Amino acid sequence: MLRIWSLLSIFLLSASLPAQTRRALLVGIDQYAAADAAPAAWKPTALRPVPLTGAFKQVTWPKLRGAVSDMKSMHRMLLTRGFKEQDIVELVNEKATGDAILIALKSHLIDKAKAGDSSLFYFAGHGARIRNLHSTLPDGFDVALVPYDAPTGVPGLRNKELARIYQQVPKGVSLTVIQDNCYAGGGASGLAPPLVTREGPDDSRIVDDPWDPKMKPPDQQENPVLVIAASQSDQKSEELDVTDQPDLTGDAGLPHGRFTFALLEAIRDSLPNESAAIVFQRTRNYMHSGNTAQEPSMLGVG
Repeated sequence: MLRIWSLLSIFLLSASLPAQTRRALLVGIDQYAAADAAPAAWKPTALRPVPLTGAFKQVTWPKLRGAVSDMKSMHRMLLTRGFKEQDIVELVNEKATGDAILIALKSHLIDKAKAGDSSLFYFAGHGARIRNLHSTLPDGFDVALVPYDAPTGVPGLRNKELARIYQQVPKGVSLTVIQDNCYAGGGASGLAPPLVTREGPDDSRIVDDPWDPKMKPPDQQENPVLVIAASQSDQKSEELDVTDQPDLTGDAGLPHGRFTFALLEAIRDSLPNESAAIVFQRTRNYMHSGNTAQEPSMLGVG
């Protein structure tokens, strides 16, 4: 049975309930390594063992404006929902390398967790695609989270690589993944500056990484993972140039991702007994009130 209480258990329960540890890994990347940075001789690691083929083409990754402010607002919200400061790990800009993200995901959210604990992985930054000879998506690409050091040749964190780590979540541990980046599913209305999107260029390389039939998708594994994404696998994710709810974001109107801003609103307006599905639907409604075609997605709710 797919779990319907994951988001509820992480965000909405009172801190006065029986002791459990709530851990979070929050990643926010506005600035990426310079396009002329020395290319890295990237090699597979234990956490991402599949090699790439082809030549790496160095490109410039556009600077974002709201990913770090999204992460900071999420951090602030978690502290009001029972999380403790010492259990929240932040990786910001140059600290959010590919290796650092994967190591923290594994060590902080999975290896430390015990039955009854809740873990949250939040990512705000660019999303990109890389061609996979065995992709399960119609266009032949895997989607990926883009780390800070991508301009040096470090590949994005592909959905299949992340899924292999999610398979290691201990039984009884609730893991929720929230992604605010383009292609995540697996601007103010009226006169406003052009929207910034969290879309990156496709990787010039190729990976040959078939889905292992023994490994179930994150939302269907024995201990299912709830994945909430800012957009569909073929969509861009937008940034709002300004926001007007400082009590919600904790800042003075900084740019924010359209999805994260709506999610924060939905969590604030939720009742203690509401399911993740209702919170998600409210998030979707708030997003569409801003006249956008961006469509969030959720896996892991039945």
